[in-house]
Amino acid sequence: EQVTTVTENEDGSTTTTTVETDREGKTVTTEVTENTDGSVTTTHVVAEKNGSLKSTSVSTDENGTTKTIKTEKVTAKGKSETTDFNVTTGNKVSLEKIESEKTKLTIPSSVATADGDSYKIVKIAKNAAKNNDTLESVTIGKNVTTIGASSFAGCDNLTEAVIGKNVSSIGKNTFNGDSNLSLITFNGTKITKIGKGAFDGISPDAIIRIKGTKKEVKRIKKLLKEAGLPSTVKIERI
Repeated sequence: EQVTTVTENEDGSTTTTTVETDREGKTVTTEVTENTDGSVTTTHVVAEKNGSLKSTSVSTDENGTTKTIKTEKVTAKGKSETTDFNVTTGNKVSLEKIESEKTKLTIPSSVATADGDSYKIVKIAKNAAKNNDTLESVTIGKNVTTIGASSFAGCDNLTEAVIGKNVSSIGKNTFNGDSNLSLITFNGTKITKIGKGAFDGISPDAIIRIKGTKKEVKRIKKLLKEAGLPSTVKIERI
């Protein structure tokens, strides 16, 4: 069953909404808003019978170029996760903001639209998940090269962080004040820059594990100490 409606909005934009429900009880809603400046926002929502939901919203400019992507996931138990992305160049995006009620956060290597277009997640913007007191663990995907300043600062319940193998830059105060953060794993050795205070205020008994050669681990250990890593934190090669 499919129902389509067209709405003329007060700002002059037009929204076309199509709702389709299959025999299994899954509902797919597509909402296309055409703005007066030629930009378009397309939102695709899939609602499962068990109450879970996945939504992707894509905004394009007057030339049809994708500018922003927003995703939302809601579990059957009502736990939500909303992520905002800005397209940087070509098929690459920066994760600008994430609000999650889940304890485990995995930043994937890419984000896909309903049309099947895929964008590599190469950056986590500053303050992206700052002061999230729900997160207990975060895993950063393989395509991320830059982690912005204070992106995970003030996450009081964060205990574990896994840094993706291609991360080359960690901004200042990235994990500042995460007093329960006790295990940090570097899955690669491409890191060349660690900002001041990136690990200030983490657990004094924390362990940092680095996957690499003795020479590479020695170099990263120096970067960590120059960034102000607490002297009580242990560094191990894996």
